[in-house]
Amino acid sequence: MTQPENGAGPDRQMKRFLDRIYARYARPEYLGTDPLPLVRRYSDSKDREVAGVIAALAAYGRVSAICAHVEECLLLLGDRPYRTVRSFRADEVPSSFLSIRYRFHTGRDIVALLSVLASIYRTHDSLETLFRSFSGNTYDRLEGMVGEFRKTDISHIYDADGWKSSYGLNYLFTDPSKGGACKRWNLFLRWMIREDDGIDCGAWSDCDPAELQVPLDTHLHRIGRRLGFIPQKTASRAAVRSMTSSLALYDSRDPVRFDFPLCRLGILDRCPSEGFAERCAQCEMFDPCRRAVGPPA
Repeated sequence: MTQPENGAGPDRQMKRFLDRIYARYARPEYLGTDPLPLVRRYSDSKDREVAGVIAALAAYGRVSAICAHVEECLLLLGDRPYRTVRSFRADEVPSSFLSIRYRFHTGRDIVALLSVLASIYRTHDSLETLFRSFSGNTYDRLEGMVGEFRKTDISHIYDADGWKSSYGLNYLFTDPSKGGACKRWNLFLRWMIREDDGIDCGAWSDCDPAELQVPLDTHLHRIGRRLGFIPQKTASRAAVRSMTSSLALYDSRDPVRFDFPLCRLGILDRCPSEGFAERCAQCEMFDPCRRAVGPPA
C-alpha cells in the first residue's frame, strides 16, 4: 500500500471528514444523481449484471443523458435482460435497436455489445465467473475479461472489422491493457462487488471489495487532488492507485465505499471547480482541503 502524497499515515481530521461525508451522502436519496437506480430496479443478480455493464459502459457525459440512453436500451431487453441477452442474435434485431445513438456510440455498437455478451454467456454462466477465471490484481483480471470480449467475432454486424473500424465500440470496450484509468470498468466492478448497501448492488458474491480500485472521474480526481490524496495532475492509472491506497488507510477492507459520497460533492457542486473565494469557506471539505489551506490544486 502506498502512502498519501505527504507521506503520512491516517489522519484523524481526515478520518472524521470521510466518516461524516459517508454518513451524509451514502444514502439512497442521492441515487437520483446516478444511473444506479436503473440497475437496482432488478432483483435478480444476473439481470443486475447485464443492466450494470450496459449502464457502466455508457456512463460518460451528463447523468440525465446517460440515464435516458440506458433506459432506452433496457426497455428493448424487457423485464429479464439476462434471459434476453443469452438468446440475443444480431441477425434478428428489430430496427429499434439500430436507431439508438448516444454521443460516441451508435445502435450498431449496442448490437455488437449485446452480441459480445451473448457469446460470453454461451460459455460462462456470468461475467463474474469469467472475471474470476483470471488471476492477479483487479487490472490483471480486467485485462483478461476484456480480452475475451474482444475476441468475439462481430464481423457480421459491421461492413468491416468492428474492433478496428468502430470508434464507438472501442470506446465502450475500453482496453485496460493500454494503461488507462478504466473509470467505467472500475465503476461496473464497484456496483457488482460491493455489498448491497442501498447504493451498490452486491450482484457478485465471491470477489473481495478490498481489491477494488476507485472509478476515477473528473469529480473524484479534483477532490482527490484537493485532499492531498493524488499527486498526479491527470486522471491516470497511477492516480487511481494513489487515490485507492489513500482511501485504504481509512478502510482497508472496503476503500471504494467512499467513492459514491465523495463524488456527490462534485456532482452536486458542493466542491466547486470555480468561484473559490466566495464558496470555499462554506464547503464541507474546507478543513482538510489543500485549496483552502494552501496553493490551488
